Amino acid sequence: MKYLARVLLLLATMLTTVNSAKCQCRCDEERLNMELSSVDDRYPTCREEMMGNITTGDLLTRERQASPSFSTAWSQAERCNVTVANLTDLHVTALTLYTNTYNRTFPLIFDVEASSLGPDANVYRRYFLFKSLHFLLTDALRLLIGREEAEAEQDGKGCLLVYANSGHGDNLRGEVGDQVRTGHFVLASTRRYSSSFDLTIRTCHGHLLPRSLSRYCRSSSGLNVLVPPYELFRVVAVKKVSNKWRGALTWHFYLESIGTMTNLNCAMTSAM
Repeated sequence: MKYLARVLLLLATMLTTVNSAKCQCRCDEERLNMELSSVDDRYPTCREEMMGNITTGDLLTRERQASPSFSTAWSQAERCNVTVANLTDLHVTALTLYTNTYNRTFPLIFDVEASSLGPDANVYRRYFLFKSLHFLLTDALRLLIGREEAEAEQDGKGCLLVYANSGHGDNLRGEVGDQVRTGHFVLASTRRYSSSFDLTIRTCHGHLLPRSLSRYCRSSSGLNVLVPPYELFRVVAVKKVSNKWRGALTWHFYLESIGTMTNLNCAMTSAM
């Protein structure tokens, strides 16, 4: 009986270990989803007011004072002294900050904050410390529409086929038919030059970045497209591909733009 009891105890321990491992695998998975907690404001009716808060108000100054890492990253980006048609110096600085190759720490901080401090307008107003940067990136995308260098890469419907790295590696999951968003701005490439890319995206609201940023501002020359967090996609295909970078077969997801979706609507100015 004692032997049987020990065997049963051993089996119970093994089952617990296996179940724990299975749970761990499930917990590690990151599913493509609607990213409903993201800051996704498009500022449709408050563009001038938001710009005024930055140019004549103290929004940018206050946010830089509240975040030393933001202030440092902004100062570094201001060293890029180039002129881009349709964009102000503030837009150029914001794009340089987000796309640079010399300081990737702050853009990652920004992505985490932007993917988690919406859609509650009160939470956004109180806790999201980078409203100025988010607005300037969103507004820059709006102003880049129609640029000749963008039109050269677009298909007949004004869309771009791009490639991106989700950052979740082998843990990313999704099903054909799922409607999803990225949760934050995403840097993508018009060339599939890296085996680390696990997303193929047809974006109709993302845009090519000005070439002068990579030439003179130490921005990435490969990641030349910015995809916004408010763009809505459908997963149209999922397949296993050979990944030389990881030395194994990995999942690859194909996303097609089906429009936009926002939860925040001029959330900052509506409370003023």
